[in-house]
Amino acid sequence: MEQNLINVENSCGVAPEGISYFDPGNDPNFVFVNDPNFQRKIYSISDIFVASSLQEGFPKTVAESLLCKTPVVYFKNTSIEDICESKIVGGYGAKYCDSKDLANGINWLSDQKNNAKDLAEKASVKILKSFNSEILI
Repeated sequence: MEQNLINVENSCGVAPEGISYFDPGNDPNFVFVNDPNFQRKIYSISDIFVASSLQEGFPKTVAESLLCKTPVVYFKNTSIEDICESKIVGGYGAKYCDSKDLANGINWLSDQKNNAKDLAEKASVKILKSFNSEILI
């Protein structure tokens, strides 16, 4: 599988516009992307989004990823199941708190014959239909 990597620093060691360092030590491995267009680009060029959260109300990052057609590996029995149905819609649901199964999900989605992008597309349609502002407000 081809890997897409983004170097968040330019040649002078300075973060580009829309990127700020996350921690006080200016570690380039931890950044905050505050430009929505750049966020979309990152989601769109990614092959898989791994959501390892165990407790979250409604993880916007998962919805953002799926809206950019990037499938998700997540833990079952979390709020992510409001959007995703393992291996049917959205991506792969790993057994709750099972990191080995989370890794299995990454491998499963990496296998192109599983049509991972189709799973993300189905979730994108579900999000736009069920979680839009006209319905929620």
